Amino acid sequence: MMKRYRVLLSMACGILTGAGVTLGQDAATRPAASTQAATDVTDGATEALTITPRKIRIGAWNIEWLSQPDKRYGDAQGKTQTAEDLADYILAARVEALALEEICPTNLDNPESYDPEVDGPLDNEVLRAALEIVSKRTKGEWLFRLFPSAGTTRWTNQLTGIAWNSTKLTVLGESWPVIDYDKSQSKSWYRPPWATAFSTGEGMTDLVIIPIHMKAYEEAAPHRAKEAAELVEALANSDGDPDVLIIGDSNCHKGDEQAIAIYKAAGFIDLNKRDLPTHVGTPPLDRVFVPKDQPEFAKRFFQVFDKPYMARRRLKPNGFHERYSDHFMVITTVQAGEDDD
Repeated sequence: MMKRYRVLLSMACGILTGAGVTLGQDAATRPAASTQAATDVTDGATEALTITPRKIRIGAWNIEWLSQPDKRYGDAQGKTQTAEDLADYILAARVEALALEEICPTNLDNPESYDPEVDGPLDNEVLRAALEIVSKRTKGEWLFRLFPSAGTTRWTNQLTGIAWNSTKLTVLGESWPVIDYDKSQSKSWYRPPWATAFSTGEGMTDLVIIPIHMKAYEEAAPHRAKEAAELVEALANSDGDPDVLIIGDSNCHKGDEQAIAIYKAAGFIDLNKRDLPTHVGTPPLDRVFVPKDQPEFAKRFFQVFDKPYMARRRLKPNGFHERYSDHFMVITTVQAGEDDD
């Protein structure tokens, strides 16, 4: 698939220059247990593995300026989101992994800069507390990682990240920056995309999740096109797993925007092709891009997790904004089965 990306990359560049159940498994939608035989050879013996396909729910959520409430706007300005509210929303979504955007670090020794040796891994205390509640309620263990911004990471930076239920998904090593910027090269991405690889089970699908938070504002469309071109070029030059999920806040206001055309030319499908509103102000900012020729993504499911949740809590969009975020979570599914890559 990566070789195919290289072929399609020239097309992308041409466009740029030219213009309540167990977490993650809904009993009502759980597929019937169909098994496939796989083998694992150890010390000359052949041991059969039973592969049971399962549906994995993966979400993305921009949690507006988490832990920097003064930077929020409108009726939400100055209001801090609570761990209890965040946990309730994540639990209701029934996701196994969650891409994160607009998470501000809370553990920096010097608020003007980030020193990994002094500060350790980037952290957010509200997010951590929320995931502890989720872990307790689901009898699982949720972990998360936050990724540094371009240049110097400060306590006021909006970071991307990834959270996951480690009892459902196994993380494969460390996360890595997708784009290898040269020191002399200017960075288009203020929040460079990082990738994290997961195994869905022994002998089953390996999955790479790339949370994105692209340049904001409608007039920044040309900048987003540069970001998209850099990302697909980096993927084209990678020999990694082809089961790549690009998910998060694209900040694209329309489905015909140049950045989306670049992703499509590189072999990805925009699952929010109907431009469903994902923001309380109605623009379709949050999107999921999946490879068009991988069977794990054949269902092409996309959900904005808004009205069902708000109805049960008797919330209106402005009330959701005040307590949670100006973005709703978006959710997709991956059909995990015998690894075919």
